[in-house]
Amino acid sequence: MKIIPLISAILGLAAMSCISRFTPEIETQERYLTVNGLISDANRRYEIRLSLSRPLDETAAVVPATDALVSVTDDHGNTWTFTEEERGVYLSDSTLFTGIPGYVYTLRIEHDGRQYESDPCMLRPGSD
Repeated sequence: MKIIPLISAILGLAAMSCISRFTPEIETQERYLTVNGLISDANRRYEIRLSLSRPLDETAAVVPATDALVSVTDDHGNTWTFTEEERGVYLSDSTLFTGIPGYVYTLRIEHDGRQYESDPCMLRPGSD
Protein backbone atom coordinates (compact mmCIF):
# COMPACT_ATOMS: atom_id res chain seq x y z
CA MET A 1 0.00 0.00 0.00
CA LYS A 2 2.96 2.35 0.47
CA ILE A 3 3.78 2.02 -3.22
CA ILE A 4 0.64 3.91 -4.40
CA PRO A 5 1.53 7.23 -2.68
CA LEU A 6 5.11 6.90 -3.95
CA ILE A 7 3.96 6.35 -7.55
CA SER A 8 1.49 9.26 -7.24
CA ALA A 9 4.26 11.57 -5.99
CA ILE A 10 6.61 10.56 -8.82
CA LEU A 11 3.91 11.06 -11.46
CA GLY A 12 2.98 14.44 -9.96
CA LEU A 13 6.59 15.64 -10.06
CA ALA A 14 7.00 14.37 -13.62
CA ALA A 15 3.88 16.20 -14.76
CA MET A 16 5.01 19.49 -13.18
CA SER A 17 8.43 19.29 -14.78
CA CYS A 18 6.83 19.26 -18.27
CA ILE A 19 5.36 22.75 -17.93
CA SER A 20 7.31 25.57 -19.54
CA ARG A 21 6.21 29.09 -20.34
CA PHE A 22 5.70 29.88 -24.03
CA THR A 23 5.81 33.46 -25.22
CA PRO A 24 5.06 33.76 -28.94
CA GLU A 25 6.90 36.28 -31.07
CA ILE A 26 4.31 38.68 -32.42
CA GLU A 27 5.30 40.73 -35.42
CA THR A 28 2.33 43.09 -35.52
CA GLN A 29 0.70 44.98 -32.71
CA GLU A 30 -2.00 46.50 -34.93
CA ARG A 31 -5.41 47.08 -33.38
CA TYR A 32 -8.40 45.63 -35.21
CA LEU A 33 -12.01 46.76 -35.07
CA THR A 34 -14.27 44.24 -33.35
CA VAL A 35 -18.03 44.35 -33.85
CA ASN A 36 -20.73 42.81 -31.66
CA GLY A 37 -24.42 43.19 -32.41
CA LEU A 38 -27.68 41.52 -33.35
CA ILE A 39 -30.74 42.45 -35.38
CA SER A 40 -34.05 40.63 -35.00
CA ASP A 41 -37.74 41.28 -35.62
CA ALA A 42 -38.29 42.49 -32.05
CA ASN A 43 -39.45 46.11 -31.70
CA ARG A 44 -36.60 47.48 -29.62
CA ARG A 45 -33.43 49.52 -29.86
CA TYR A 46 -30.69 47.46 -31.46
CA GLU A 47 -27.20 47.77 -30.07
CA ILE A 48 -23.92 47.56 -31.98
CA ARG A 49 -20.78 47.55 -29.80
CA LEU A 50 -17.49 48.55 -31.38
CA SER A 51 -14.13 48.08 -29.72
CA LEU A 52 -10.49 47.75 -30.68
CA SER A 53 -8.49 44.59 -30.20
CA ARG A 54 -5.41 44.84 -28.03
CA PRO A 55 -1.98 43.24 -28.23
CA LEU A 56 -1.70 39.82 -26.59
CA ASP A 57 0.80 41.09 -24.03
CA GLU A 58 -1.42 44.00 -22.95
CA THR A 59 -3.77 43.64 -19.99
CA ALA A 60 -5.65 46.93 -20.34
CA ALA A 61 -9.44 47.01 -20.37
CA VAL A 62 -11.44 46.95 -23.58
CA VAL A 63 -10.87 50.05 -25.72
CA PRO A 64 -14.18 51.34 -27.16
CA ALA A 65 -14.15 52.45 -30.80
CA THR A 66 -15.64 55.93 -30.67
CA ASP A 67 -16.78 58.48 -33.25
CA ALA A 68 -17.75 55.86 -35.82
CA LEU A 69 -20.52 56.15 -38.39
CA VAL A 70 -22.71 53.05 -38.10
CA SER A 71 -25.64 52.24 -40.36
CA VAL A 72 -27.73 49.32 -41.55
CA THR A 73 -29.25 49.09 -45.02
CA ASP A 74 -31.77 46.64 -46.40
CA ASP A 75 -32.40 45.24 -49.86
CA HIS A 76 -35.37 47.60 -50.30
CA GLY A 77 -33.24 50.77 -50.30
CA ASN A 78 -33.78 51.78 -46.66
CA THR A 79 -30.92 53.00 -44.45
CA TRP A 80 -30.95 53.46 -40.67
CA THR A 81 -28.24 55.35 -38.82
CA PHE A 82 -27.19 54.28 -35.34
CA THR A 83 -26.17 56.92 -32.80
CA GLU A 84 -23.38 56.63 -30.26
CA GLU A 85 -25.11 56.68 -26.87
CA GLU A 86 -22.00 55.87 -24.84
CA ARG A 87 -18.39 55.21 -25.76
CA GLY A 88 -18.37 52.46 -28.39
CA VAL A 89 -22.10 51.68 -28.04
CA TYR A 90 -24.28 52.56 -31.03
CA LEU A 91 -28.08 52.30 -30.84
CA SER A 92 -30.89 52.34 -33.38
CA ASP A 93 -34.16 54.23 -33.02
CA SER A 94 -36.86 51.67 -32.19
CA THR A 95 -39.57 53.89 -33.68
CA LEU A 96 -37.84 53.86 -37.07
CA PHE A 97 -36.17 50.45 -37.40
CA THR A 98 -37.38 46.93 -36.71
CA GLY A 99 -36.00 43.96 -38.60
CA ILE A 100 -38.38 42.23 -41.03
CA PRO A 101 -38.01 38.50 -41.73
CA GLY A 102 -37.08 37.86 -45.36
CA TYR A 103 -35.31 41.22 -45.79
CA VAL A 104 -31.55 41.24 -46.39
CA TYR A 105 -29.49 43.56 -44.16
CA THR A 106 -25.96 44.94 -44.48
CA LEU A 107 -23.99 46.65 -41.70
CA ARG A 108 -21.73 49.56 -42.70
CA ILE A 109 -19.15 51.18 -40.44
CA GLU A 110 -16.76 54.07 -40.98
CA HIS A 111 -14.10 54.36 -38.30
CA ASP A 112 -10.70 56.00 -38.17
CA GLY A 113 -10.60 56.63 -41.93
CA ARG A 114 -11.54 53.06 -42.87
CA GLN A 115 -14.78 51.65 -44.22
CA TYR A 116 -16.17 48.25 -43.26
CA GLU A 117 -19.14 46.41 -44.70
CA SER A 118 -20.65 43.10 -43.62
CA ASP A 119 -21.80 40.42 -46.00
CA PRO A 120 -25.52 40.81 -46.72
CA CYS A 121 -27.54 38.64 -44.34
CA MET A 122 -31.20 37.64 -44.59
CA LEU A 123 -33.23 37.88 -41.40
CA ARG A 124 -34.89 34.49 -41.06
CA PRO A 125 -38.34 34.08 -39.51
CA GLY A 126 -38.31 32.89 -35.90
CA SER A 127 -39.41 29.35 -35.13
CA ASP A 128 -42.62 28.75 -33.17
